[in-house]
Amino acid sequence: MLSVRKTSHSRRAARACSSAPGHALEHRRILFVDDDPDMRSVFTRSFRYTGAQIDIADSPAKAIEMAEASDYSVVVTDLQMPGMTGLDLIEALWQTQPMTSFVLVTGIMELNLPTDSPSARAISSMVRKPWLPEQIDVAMVQAIDLHDRRIAQEANPGAEIEHLRVLLVANDEDEQQHFSNMLLGDDSKCQFECVPASRLGAGMRLLKDGGYHVIVTDLSLPDARGLDAVAGLRRAAPELPIVVISGTHDEEVAIQAVKAGAQDYLVKSEISRESLRRTIRYAVERKSTEKHLAYLAHHDQLTGLANRTLFASRATTIIANAWTRGTKPAILVLDLDRFKHTNDALGHSVGDLLLVKVAERLTHCVGNPDAIARLGGDEFAILGEQNAQEDASGIARQLLQALEPDFVIHGHTISISASIGITVFPENGSDVEQLLGNADAAMYRAKDIGRNRYQYFDEEMHVKAVQWMELERELRGALERNEFEVHYQPQVSCTTNEVVSFEALLRWTHHTLGPIGPFRFIPVLEGIGLIDKVGEWVLRQSCMQLAEWREFSPSLRVAVNVSAIQFEKGDLAGIVRSALENAGLPEDALELEITEGLLMKDFNKTLTTLEELNALGVRIAIDDFGTGYSNLSYLARYPIDVLKIDKSITDMVGAHEGDSIAHAVVELSSALGIEVLAEGVETDSQLQFLTTAKVETYQGYLFAKPMPASACRQLLIERQSQDDVPTELPPAERAAG
Repeated sequence: MLSVRKTSHSRRAARACSSAPGHALEHRRILFVDDDPDMRSVFTRSFRYTGAQIDIADSPAKAIEMAEASDYSVVVTDLQMPGMTGLDLIEALWQTQPMTSFVLVTGIMELNLPTDSPSARAISSMVRKPWLPEQIDVAMVQAIDLHDRRIAQEANPGAEIEHLRVLLVANDEDEQQHFSNMLLGDDSKCQFECVPASRLGAGMRLLKDGGYHVIVTDLSLPDARGLDAVAGLRRAAPELPIVVISGTHDEEVAIQAVKAGAQDYLVKSEISRESLRRTIRYAVERKSTEKHLAYLAHHDQLTGLANRTLFASRATTIIANAWTRGTKPAILVLDLDRFKHTNDALGHSVGDLLLVKVAERLTHCVGNPDAIARLGGDEFAILGEQNAQEDASGIARQLLQALEPDFVIHGHTISISASIGITVFPENGSDVEQLLGNADAAMYRAKDIGRNRYQYFDEEMHVKAVQWMELERELRGALERNEFEVHYQPQVSCTTNEVVSFEALLRWTHHTLGPIGPFRFIPVLEGIGLIDKVGEWVLRQSCMQLAEWREFSPSLRVAVNVSAIQFEKGDLAGIVRSALENAGLPEDALELEITEGLLMKDFNKTLTTLEELNALGVRIAIDDFGTGYSNLSYLARYPIDVLKIDKSITDMVGAHEGDSIAHAVVELSSALGIEVLAEGVETDSQLQFLTTAKVETYQGYLFAKPMPASACRQLLIERQSQDDVPTELPPAERAAG
C-alpha cells in the first residue's frame, strides 16, 4: 500500500514539475480568489511545484486588500462569490494593476461576457469548473504570456504594434490636418498612417479596399448626422474599432456612441497628441479582446468547434429559411460509445486528445466546419441543411465510417465508435431545442439497441418522453404522500450464517399505478434533482429502523446507498452525523455505499468527502465493483472498508473467468485490508465457492429477497430464539416472513 501511494505521489510531483506552467510560473506571484475551500485547496496543490508564490484569498474584499500590498502577474478568480462578482473584482483590481492578467473561473457552461466593460480587456482566458489539469495549465501559461507582452509593450510599444493604418473621417480640412499631425512623428509609441475622408460615403468606399486597423470619425458630417456615422461605418467594417471625436461634451451622446459600437468618445478641445495615440492603441486592443471573448463565448476551447450557443444560432437561421424555401433540414446528435471507459482507463489528457482527433475527423467528413459543434463532453451535433431522410442517413453513415480507423494517442491504440440520433424539421420539432432534445432521445435509443449505429426519432420515443414527464410530475409529491417505503435485504456472514447487516433499498408504490420499479423512477429522481432529498429521507428512516432492530441484534449494521448528487452536493458528513445522533446510533453502525464511478471523478473533492466520513467513523463500501474500469491505485488512496462484488461477476462463478476474477478481488482486498461482500448469490454452489475463496459476507435471493421492515423484524426475532445456528440456510420464502 505504501509503495502505491509513494509512486502516485511521485508521479503527481513529476507532472507538476515537468508541465508547461512549471517554467512559466517560476518566481511569479499568483493570487487565487474563491470562497470554496475545496477549490482553494485544489489550486494550491496543482501549482505547489511550479516555483510560483501562490497567495490565496477567500473573498473579493480580501483579494483587494492583498492587491494593495503586492503586485501580481496573474489573478485567478471565481465568477460567483458573495458580496462581489469576479467581474467586479477584476474591474477593481485592473484600476491599480493594469499589467496583471486575469483568469476567470466559472461553473456556468454558456457565459456571455460583457465585452464593453473594463474587465473584459483584462481577462486572458476562462476556465470552467471542474477544470482538468491540462485546462488550468494552458490558461496559466496564456495569462503569463499576456502579462509579459503588456510589460514589453509598455516599455517598448513599437516592438508590439509597429504600424496602424487609421481612417480619419472628418469634414473640416483643418481638423483633418490637425489630427493627422498629432499621429505623425518618429518618436511616437506606434507608427501611424492616417488616411483622410471628408464624408461618410467616401470613408465607406475606402473601407472596401481593406488594410485599416481603426476608424476615427467626427459625428458631424455632410452626409450623416450624429450616430448615423457610427452606424454606417460599423456596417461597412464591423471588425474595426471606432473612436468618436466630437465638439460637444455630452455624456449622454458619449454613452449612446459606445452603445452604437464605438470604442471611445473624445471631446475635440480636450484631445492631446498623447491622449489621441493612447486612445487609438487601447481601442485596437479592446476590439481584439472583444473578438477573443466572443470566440471563447461561442466556441469549444478544447476542439475549436462551435459550442451549443453558436450551433443553436446557426440552426435557427437555417430553420427560419426552411419555412420559406420548403426544405427539410436535419439535426444529428453524435455521442461516442463508452468514451468514459477510455477516459477513466487512460486519463483525461488522452481523453481530451481523443476528442480533438475525433472532432478533426468529423469536420473533415462533414466538409463544413460551421455545420458541426461540440455540445459538451463527448457529444457532437451536425446540421444537415438540405432535405431530410436520404441526406441525413448518408451523413450518419459517413460519420460512423470516419471513426472506424483506430486512433493512436501517446502510444495507445484506441478504437471508438459512436451512436447517432437524427431529427428532421418540421416533423420532429419546430425549433432547435426541440429538435436537439428529440435527436438526443434517438441517440440513446441507438445505444440501447447495440451502439455504433444511427436512429431516427419516432413516436415511440415521444411516448417514452411523455411517460418520463408523467413520472416526474408524480414523483414530486410522492414523499409528501408517504408513497415511498424502505425495503431491506439481509447481508449474511459466509461462515456463520449470521445476519450482520441490511442494505436499505428504496421502493415506490404509486396511489393509482401501484408498485413502480426502482430502475424506472430512480433515474427520474436524479434528473429532477430530488434524489438528495429522498436519499436523506432513506438515510434517516434506515437509521431509526436500525435503532429498533438493535434490541434483537446489538451489533447489527445498515448499509445505505448514496447517489453521486448527494455525494457531490456538500455537507454529507453533517447530514450523516445528524441522522446517527437522532437515532442514537454509534457511527460504525452505518455503512454508506457509493459506486466505483464516483472514485473516478474529482479526486481531491472525493478524497476530502471520504476522509470526513472516515473521521466520523462510518464505514464506506464500493458498490457494483467490477462493472467499470476501476483504477486500483484509488483503492489504496481512499479510506474504503468494503468491496461489493457485482452480481455480474457472481453469476460467472463456476466458470474459469469468474473464478479468477473473484480470487483476484479477494487477494487485492486482503492486501489492502478491505472486506469483500458478494452480491446476487442465488445458488449453494456459488456460496460454497465464495466461502472457500474467503469472501466474508454475501447477499442475494439464496437467503432472502429485499423485504419490508416488519418482515426483517420477524426474521431477527426468529433467529434470536434459535439455540443453534442451523446447518442449512433458510429459504427465501421463510426469511421473507
